[in-house]
Amino acid sequence: FWCDVGLAVLLVLIAQAIALPAASLFDAPILAPMIRVLSVLCVLQALVTVQTALCRRALQMQLLALRTLLSYAAGGVTGITLAMHGWGVWALVAAQVVQYVVILVVMCWRFPWRPGSRVTATALRELLHFAGHFMFANRLKQSADRISQLVVGLFVDATAVGYYALALRILLTAISLAINPLERVALPVLSRFAGDPAEFRRTYRKMILVANSVWTPAAVALAAGAPVLVPLLFGDKWLPAAPVLQAMCFTAPTLGLWFLSGVALAALGQP
Repeated sequence: FWCDVGLAVLLVLIAQAIALPAASLFDAPILAPMIRVLSVLCVLQALVTVQTALCRRALQMQLLALRTLLSYAAGGVTGITLAMHGWGVWALVAAQVVQYVVILVVMCWRFPWRPGSRVTATALRELLHFAGHFMFANRLKQSADRISQLVVGLFVDATAVGYYALALRILLTAISLAINPLERVALPVLSRFAGDPAEFRRTYRKMILVANSVWTPAAVALAAGAPVLVPLLFGDKWLPAAPVLQAMCFTAPTLGLWFLSGVALAALGQP
């Protein structure tokens, strides 16, 4: 908990320092105060990271669902209301802040865990050894996701990059709806069988079968419906994104085979 909070405070300080240079780089003065306000989200998220992990470990999914519904509802109402009153982009900023504040309130209200004041060097080394791999891998993955669009931009114009970005966003949204919920419970469930290899294999195999039984039909249906779905949701001008989405969906079924492999390794203490 204290490592999370300390790291969050460090990120806030960095954000305060780079706000003005970033605004100058993009020639957008409004960016500086936005960065400074949004950096507070780092602290708000750090305050509930441990509670969230303990909830998942205890499989208290109803509490996580409650906080998600309440936070999105409160943030959405705030954003729409402020936008209708002329707040512009600050309506989006306020919506984000309200969303994270509601999450903090719900977790502190419904989950009994509270942080202690004792910090040991042994626990810190263990945490850094385990979590450091995830931090590095997540940064690498996020960089790869962004770099892909930059690489595409080297070969096509900005409009085509927009089609690619939209297709990728639709695919990622489908993944978050279809198999991300399974990923969130996989670690606490599999870690219970870390000392029982036979039961671990059986449980992991069941998870892979469930993931594929949901995701593969979803990917096929998304590819088949792309020419109708894309213009229906985003307008006819985005129709060229449909074949891009279909190409992505062609390889998407393989995702179900390896999507949980990292979680399974982490459950065995091999992050």
